[in-house]
Order: sequence, then structure tokens, then C-alpha cells
Amino acid sequence: LNNHNFSVTDITSYKDAKKALKKNFNDAKAILLDYTLPDGCGLEFLKECIKNKITIPILFITGNTELELAVTALKNGAIDYITKPIDTHRLITSLKQCISLRYTEQENKILKKLLTKESSITFKFNSKKMTTIYELISKISTTNFNVFIEGESGVGKELIAQEIHTKSDRKGLFIPVDCGTLPENLIESELFGHIKGAFTDAYENKIGLFETANNGTLFLDEIGNLPLTAQSRLLRVIQDQTIKKVGDTNPTKINTRIIAATNMNMKVAIKNGLFREDLWHRLTEFIINVPPLRERTEDILPLSEFIISSIYNNKNQLKLSNKTIKALKNHTWPGNIRELKNCIHRAAILHKNNTIEPQDLQLIEPISIKNEAKSLQIPINSTLKNALKSTEKQLLEYTLKESNFNKLQASKKLGMYYASFCRKLKEHSL
Repeated sequence: LNNHNFSVTDITSYKDAKKALKKNFNDAKAILLDYTLPDGCGLEFLKECIKNKITIPILFITGNTELELAVTALKNGAIDYITKPIDTHRLITSLKQCISLRYTEQENKILKKLLTKESSITFKFNSKKMTTIYELISKISTTNFNVFIEGESGVGKELIAQEIHTKSDRKGLFIPVDCGTLPENLIESELFGHIKGAFTDAYENKIGLFETANNGTLFLDEIGNLPLTAQSRLLRVIQDQTIKKVGDTNPTKINTRIIAATNMNMKVAIKNGLFREDLWHRLTEFIINVPPLRERTEDILPLSEFIISSIYNNKNQLKLSNKTIKALKNHTWPGNIRELKNCIHRAAILHKNNTIEPQDLQLIEPISIKNEAKSLQIPINSTLKNALKSTEKQLLEYTLKESNFNKLQASKKLGMYYASFCRKLKEHSL
């Protein structure tokens, strides 16, 4: 493990392990636990960890003839098991997956803490529209309805999905996935998992996102970018509440709530044969339409103040001038809350005398130059770099709209690799 850049602490007895348990295991990323200890049993230590609410992933080590013990360990809280003689590739891969899971769980805890009415960016509001949405969230969170969230990019669709999960009784994880970034040839493997040998490079069994989110919530963002073949599989999963891993003939029962979202016009996508209408009806047991920030200007000031307080832990340390408040309210915010957050973060660096002035926001006020095809907006008094950046953003926006917000089609129109296109969208907060 040291040769593979892992830092290892070696504990050689049950007695020493219990002492370490009483101190602080929080820095550990994973625990490798052997069944046979010189002065005790690994299973007993596993139960001690669960009893003491140790959330670090535990990999159980056992001999080939002790597989029943491995199954018992999994039932008692172990995340995986390794059999002796230990296969190095299997061990390293399992450890990396466990560490990744550890980070995911930590992020979920942070999000749950953030996503209360007192601290959530999405739910710092004064507008009647957001009050109505928040009331809807409180009502539907306790149900098992599949929810579809509509709205422009940056309005906070993922945060709303997280809020629904947080307010629900579900004990599992909240797992977000951007359907637009899944490799087309690996979509089914990522969503449903695969078994060893199912295809080239399938060196071991893989748990898919649906199974990872079992008893929790799977948030399928940009679901309109799923290819039709994956849409068919997803429809079957919703109908049967079972998944079949790639290469497996045995179904696995799941209890995963689906929340989907898109900024695509789904009616047009269905009409053009890009999205299955029957899947649409399955996903839209309940629909939430999130208005853009320009339609709820009453929320701009409380959102801005909260973002400032999240930077300084005390909003009184940095103030917005009256001119800045006016500029914030007059801006159209095409990037919505995401754009607002970026502007405030920039201003927090550029400000003077603890006061944010309009120039600190670096808002680009465009003018329109019209031609027969569309209108192009060029920033006034801008550097060449900023002008090119603005033009690039507009071209991306225009092509997305022309492609009915289908990222794959838009990337092809621009002659870009899909992954590069997605990176550009993130750069411009689209």
C-alpha cells in the first residue's frame, strides 16, 4: 500500500484497535480489518465500530474458505471484503472506491447542514413564487413521488432536489449525476452497475448509481441528454423497481427515489423523438418549475447578503452600497443564482473599505448588434479577452437553444468534442 502512495497505520491486535477506536479515527480514509486477530475477532471489532458510529468504510479481510464470514461482515456494516491471498489490483481498486464513497458521504453531510431554511442559498427568499415552491417541497418530501424540476441553468435545481431529500424520511444517500457528462458507451454501467467480465475492462463487479442511492434519492440532472436506449432501461427500472447489472441475468430490487431536472424544452424534445413520452409521464408525478432570478428580483438582496455572510461568517463585515443594490436588481442575471454567487465572490476580492461598489461586481452591460440570423451582444469598454469570452458564451447559449438544449447535438454543431463542450459550459456557468 505504501508503494501505491497510501499512508498506512498498522495496528496488530484487537486490544490496540479498541484503544485507537477511543481516540480519533476521523483522519482515516478506510479501515482494513482482518477476521483473525491475535487476541480477538475482527467481527467483534466491526460491531464496536458500528456501535460507536464510526462512519469510515471498512474492508473485511478473510480467507477463501470463510466466505460466509465475509457475508456476515457485509450484513454488519462492512463496505466490501477481500479474500486471501490478496490480489493487489482488487485491493487498490476497492480502497479507491471506499475513499471516494467517504468523500461523497462527507459532502452529503455538509450539504444537509447547508440545506436548511436558515442557511440554504436557494431558500433565502422574499418572493411569493419561492414561498409557494418551498411549501410544495415540504408537502412532497414525505411522499415517494418522482419529481421533475424545470428551470434555467443556475436557478438551483440540484439544491431543491437536495432539500426534498433532506426533508424526507429516506436514510440513504443523495446522489447527483449529470446525465450530459456520462460517457455514452458506459451510461448503463454507471447507472445500473456491471458484473465482472461483462465487457472489456470489466475486471470486477461494479455497483451502479441506482444501487448506491438505494433507500435514498438519485438526482438525474440534464436528463434530456440521455440516449433513447438508456431511456428505455430507465423506464423499465421505474416500472419494476429493479435493476439488472450489465452482464447479469438476476434482477436486484431497489428502493430509489428519482428526482430529474432539465433546462430543455421537454415538449419539443418529445415531439422531435429525442425523449420518450412514456418515460416523461413516469418522471413527472410531480413537477416544480423554478422561476429565473430576473422574475423574482425581491430575492436578489437576501441572496446577496447570504452569500456575503457565507464568505465572512458575518454579513456586517462587508456591505453593499445603494448603487450596488440598484445594479444588482437591474441586471438580468442570465446565469441566475450561480452568476450572482460568482459576482459576489469576485466583488469580495476587489472591494475597498469593506463596501462593494458596482464596478466590483464586474457586470458586463451589453449592447445589441442585429443581423438577419440573430442578435450579437458586444460589451462596451471591454478588453479583447473579455469581449472574446462574452462572444464565446453567447455562441454557446445560441447553439444550445438551436439544439433544443441537447448538449450532444450542440457540441456537434460547433465541431467540438463533447467533453470539451461541457467544460466550456461550466466555465461560463451555463
